[in-house]
Amino acid sequence: MEQQPGAYDETFLEVCLDDSRKEVRTAAALLLAACPPPALQGRLFARARALFPKTQKGTKARTAGKER
Repeated sequence: MEQQPGAYDETFLEVCLDDSRKEVRTAAALLLAACPPPALQGRLFARARALFPKTQKGTKARTAGKER
């Protein structure tokens, strides 16, 4: 797995990102970054979508702490 992780390793490595040990989380993140680009890109977009909720067309999203 350390030589070249593939799509079959991703599920296991994603679980490792939530491990209590920093060394395990760091190793998992490094190995996930070595996965094929489309898989990494998909994971990053999924996480970003979870952080930034959709807004209705024509409305602006509010930023925490920035009221107008």
